[in-house]
Amino acid sequence: MKTPLALALAAIAAPVLTSSLSVASPTIVAIEGQAAPDGNGTINFISNDFGFNNLGEVVYETQYTGLSDGRVNEKAIIVADGSSPERTVARGGFTAPQDGFQGLFRPRINDASEVLFLGFINDTAGGDSSRETLLLASPTDVYTAVAVENTDFPGYVGAQSPAWYRDFSSGGGGLGDPDLAGPGRAVFASSLTIGSSVNQGLFWFDGSNDQLLTYSGFNAFGLGTFIGAFGIDADDSDVFAADISTFSGRGIVTANVDGSDSRVIAQGGDALAGTTIDVAFEPSINSERDVVFTANLDVGVRALAYYDHSAATLSSLVANGDALPSGPTLAGLTTPRLNDAGVMAFRATVNSVPFRVSILTYDIATGTIAEVVSTGDMLAGETITSIGQDLEINNSGQIAFDFRLADGRDGLAVTEATAAPCVADVTTDGTSNGMPDGEVTLSDFSFYLSLWAGGDAAADLTTDGSANGVPDGSVTLSDFSFYLSLWSAGCP
Repeated sequence: MKTPLALALAAIAAPVLTSSLSVASPTIVAIEGQAAPDGNGTINFISNDFGFNNLGEVVYETQYTGLSDGRVNEKAIIVADGSSPERTVARGGFTAPQDGFQGLFRPRINDASEVLFLGFINDTAGGDSSRETLLLASPTDVYTAVAVENTDFPGYVGAQSPAWYRDFSSGGGGLGDPDLAGPGRAVFASSLTIGSSVNQGLFWFDGSNDQLLTYSGFNAFGLGTFIGAFGIDADDSDVFAADISTFSGRGIVTANVDGSDSRVIAQGGDALAGTTIDVAFEPSINSERDVVFTANLDVGVRALAYYDHSAATLSSLVANGDALPSGPTLAGLTTPRLNDAGVMAFRATVNSVPFRVSILTYDIATGTIAEVVSTGDMLAGETITSIGQDLEINNSGQIAFDFRLADGRDGLAVTEATAAPCVADVTTDGTSNGMPDGEVTLSDFSFYLSLWAGGDAAADLTTDGSANGVPDGSVTLSDFSFYLSLWSAGCP
């Protein structure tokens, strides 16, 4: 049974929460002053816009200083987990589909260790010194151009011409928080030029081609006439949630990328726990198609809300003013993130003395809330003085977050796992869909066997014949043997 936390409003009696103290031992994966993987330069900047997967890998944007060849502020996209050797996905000056990277932004990573990122390409042949390109890097860093500035976009059937990708800059005028939607696939938004007008579009990349889902002037999944898409969050079964702006207002939708089973799950004017939503944003979706999001309410309160896909119900989990079992109240709620176990991670201010900024978790099934890491905690021998707005949680319960220490260094860290991943669970109800259902059956074995026989990257589970669960880019008999041992043991 799912037990939501009611809003802390005078008209609504808040139930008593149970509390669990998580003793976090974060592992630093990147910090200012850290050497580049190849030893050429040290980190002097780390973006707070990063990605995280169920293998515990963080992908982040950084830039280096003190390079041996005299260049400064050279940007890079790096994958790291704090223990394995770091992987440089892209770096300024690297060969790319054109002449080289000039800027690198907004990376995302999936469980196949594919990385989606935005690159500014030095395209001298095309006369464009910074052509914006959305790129997908394979686990071995073979690049595929998903969409390129100033090239035609697919699916346009109108009378006006030309019709092309205008740019991928952030802030509503371009790319709207792209995300991987499954192996080799992605969902993204872009500004478009159609004739002489500037428009917006929402697309998905199917592994080979872009497909237009909707664009300016057309229906946005039943919400209204499309203006733009923000906060896109996709799972590995080609289902996504997005914060959509329309001429009728703003709301959150979920949909399959093939256009089936689209739902408006929340919008301004909807009822929530005896109040009314003014605006809903920051959606996060899991493999069950359940969604958590941030809602500003008409009573001046911010809440973190939950949509149960199977029951089609909407409820509030926690709100500004709610009290922790230890006494302090919460404020400044932001950045809800949901994993497949139904655990939401979020950021909040705790009104203690002195006040602290914390990352907390909320177990939707039990109503258990826990503080995971807070300002004032120690990390690498220094006090954490700031925790950033962005965070991610994976199915093991690990949380990736950005921080600042008392000595002024910024960095990224990952907390300890709270649950063991069930690698052998790869199907739902006998369907070969790659979605776990909490049970290990013959269906899972058959599905993995089909992946392994086809050499699919998802079947890559070991390194150099070691049963360590770390992919090495090749699918061998070692991977099959390792899976068979996991399948025989079932879920932990």
